[in-house]
Amino acid sequence: MYVRNKLVAAFYKLSLGLISVYGFWMTLASYGATAWRLFSTWALLIGAIYFCISALMLALSSKREAGDTPCPMLEGILIIAFIIQAVAVIACAINDEYIPGLTGFPAILTYYILPILTLLDWCLFNKKGLWRPMDPFYWLALPLSYCAMIILTANMLPSSTSLLYPVAFLDYNANGFWEMLSWLALLGLLILILGYILILLDAFMGGVISKHIVLPRIRIVTIEDDDEGAPDVDTEIDDLAPEEATETQEAITAEEIEVIEPDEIITAKPKAPRSKSKTAPSSSSAKTKPGQDFTTNPKSGTAQKSTSSKTQKSPNSQTNSQNSAKPAESNKTQPKSKRKINDITKPKTK
Repeated sequence: MYVRNKLVAAFYKLSLGLISVYGFWMTLASYGATAWRLFSTWALLIGAIYFCISALMLALSSKREAGDTPCPMLEGILIIAFIIQAVAVIACAINDEYIPGLTGFPAILTYYILPILTLLDWCLFNKKGLWRPMDPFYWLALPLSYCAMIILTANMLPSSTSLLYPVAFLDYNANGFWEMLSWLALLGLLILILGYILILLDAFMGGVISKHIVLPRIRIVTIEDDDEGAPDVDTEIDDLAPEEATETQEAITAEEIEVIEPDEIITAKPKAPRSKSKTAPSSSSAKTKPGQDFTTNPKSGTAQKSTSSKTQKSPNSQTNSQNSAKPAESNKTQPKSKRKINDITKPKTK
């Protein structure tokens, strides 16, 4: 989560570099050659070089993205250095103790505004998840190097030199060696605590922690009763387990398919007997031949030859046979029922 506009990121980093240059210049103007014995001088110099180079790389390089940081570990060192400097100035101001440094507007811009802007630069314009768990130990390098430089060079300079011990607890001749070590241990512990707080924020904002957290998967099934009393399960088959999905699919298929019994496929109605004509057939009718059927015309009373060759099916029987053929084709395993239709009895001739 960061701003992906390269021009805005480059301008912001350039602003941080210019503020660092201004603070460094004002420190040299105030203390001259002895300004090199101040911690803020080294922090402002490194910050001015780092932020100006980062701004130029973002503005001139077409392959570099907005969130790419040239050296994430160095940026962490600067964030820790500016925060420690601000905490030291605030603590000395509360306890009414003197600490060498800037005063007035340059002090407000360097000791209060610059640490906040540096932290916002990391939050808004840098990719997250680039810091490693061992980086807080590397961030101890600048403060411990400064303390070692002050302790080792104090005996080489004349005692009349100003800023011989810019920080009072570093004067082991006056305070004692073990007291100096205790203060250094406390300073290192505070830096490590602050550093790992930043590491946790970096991992959280970069999504590293969410990759290692597995949340339980909860499935909600809503069951509603319809009018007939059968439960209606409102769920997706794809969201179920393989065994549950198979059972659900079989239940749905069983409800949708209507089972047709073999007796219901073909129904044969008994043929209604034909009523014999009361009028006797005329004597002039022709003799019947074997295989020919005759029917009686109720109007004329005479026997007529049927159009069918041997057997004649009634319309109802034809309809029943057509309807029975369709389900018989769909269910090939069921045997087809055969129905014999008796031939129409021939009228007796005199």
